[in-house]
Amino acid sequence: MHVELVVPSLLLGRSPGRRLPALEMILARAQRRREASMPLEAWLMEAFSLPGPCPAGALTRLVHGGDAAEGSWLRADPVHLLQRREMLVLAPPPAITVREDEARALAESINAHFGDEFRVHADEPTRWSARLVRGGALEALAPLEAAGRNLNAVLPGGDTKRWHALANELQMLLHAHPANAAREGRGERPVNSLWLWGAGPLPAFPASRWQTVWSDDPLARGIGRAAGARDEPLARHVPEWLGRLPVDGRHLALLDSLRAPQAFDDAAEWSKEVARLEDEWFEPLLGALREGRIDMLTLHVPDGADRTSHELVPGDLRRFWKRPKPIDAP
Repeated sequence: MHVELVVPSLLLGRSPGRRLPALEMILARAQRRREASMPLEAWLMEAFSLPGPCPAGALTRLVHGGDAAEGSWLRADPVHLLQRREMLVLAPPPAITVREDEARALAESINAHFGDEFRVHADEPTRWSARLVRGGALEALAPLEAAGRNLNAVLPGGDTKRWHALANELQMLLHAHPANAAREGRGERPVNSLWLWGAGPLPAFPASRWQTVWSDDPLARGIGRAAGARDEPLARHVPEWLGRLPVDGRHLALLDSLRAPQAFDDAAEWSKEVARLEDEWFEPLLGALREGRIDMLTLHVPDGADRTSHELVPGDLRRFWKRPKPIDAP
């Protein structure tokens, strides 16, 4: 059994505030491969042998609705646009939270306004997909990649006039919505825009090299499902999870809880999350490798100064001259 982890925002030079013995051992003893850094979405597309931008909308709809093969889709995630000094900044979830009833009410109003021209589905409270009558080129970062940055530098490209007109109309509609008035009355940031990204039809995927894909992100689950892998929400208890995996084959888990604190420059939350990953994932998986319950463990870190893959088999653990060191050490 070969277990592979994808952990974006892990190796960015941040100090975790404590030693992480299991992770440090994995990084020290594994065989490492370096390549050019890339965002998680691009890494997933490359890992599943697909060229071009990621059709996040169609993949999200595939997981939640099953009708993604028809038409062109995109993601239309609820966000808050924040004026800071002389620039506009994007605050996506989890910088804002959206309740299920709020998401439903906002989506119903948008659909009543636009009709079939632009129809949104609140698949999850903060992850929406939208179907377009006619497609169009859309070049945009994922919300967490654009978070906190000057929007003038990261506004969607492609059919610029069309997308800007749509975004402006959405903002006017959302500004007057009763759900946002209620949010502001409670001291919460309103959902004053939708972030449009991940456009395109659902492509034909080659067969997956992984038997199972585990993630709480519908994008990763959608890619796995489209490629013929079994997709499941992320497991909460690693020993039990290992018992559910087939004895043979490759299994991929996306651990992306570090992305948001990194995007929002929240060092305390990042340290808390990396400590949790150490205790709940790295330590039990390293123990399973030592005990022979898994044959190989690979840790993929797509972003940072480099994109790295760290591949570890039981024999590598005997490389005593490779001494563990703190993950923020040069």
